[in-house]
Amino acid sequence: MDLALAPEQIELRDLARQILTDRCRPEHLTEIAATESATDLDLWRTLADAGLVGIGLPESAAGGGYGWLETAVVLSELGRSATPVPGFAVMALAAPALAERPDLLDGVASGSRVVTAAIHEPNADPWTPTTAAANGRLTGTKICVPHGTACTSSRQAPTASRSNDRTRRPGFPMPSSRSTARRETASVAATPSLISSVTARRAPLSWSPA
Repeated sequence: MDLALAPEQIELRDLARQILTDRCRPEHLTEIAATESATDLDLWRTLADAGLVGIGLPESAAGGGYGWLETAVVLSELGRSATPVPGFAVMALAAPALAERPDLLDGVASGSRVVTAAIHEPNADPWTPTTAAANGRLTGTKICVPHGTACTSSRQAPTASRSNDRTRRPGFPMPSSRSTARRETASVAATPSLISSVTARRAPLSWSPA
């Protein structure tokens, strides 16, 4: 069995490595780590312009239409360089969960919109969430949301109901804003709590009826 990368995948890896080698120098990483979001959105948009952010998204969402292996190639390079971008949150968590809803993926491939997955709750059991959607309203609290303060969209998309069915993905892949995000189809607000720069990559978010 040949487990080597295909030539096209090698080119993808080399492109990502070249961009990241040029940008992810120790002094730059230290500078970004000191910011509120600890996220380099300029670099994220550079990766998007190169077609790397949307490599695994469907073409209907302006993505590359490739599979998990190509996405993993890019994510491996992001990890290799300790890149301060929301690669895992977007490319591995939220975007795949929203793949069948291209209307919720507008701007993700271009890097202008950042989506993430809000899974964990204060009760520490993602399989029995208290955050719930009912009658078009979303209420509850999620903690440790990856890159929660860097998200820019204003729609929430629940992907699992409140149940103990462990065959379904728990949580709410969702985008938010730095202050208050409103779901466009319901009167719901999401307000991130204040957090220190040390934990800024994983923000607590709360929803309550507006």
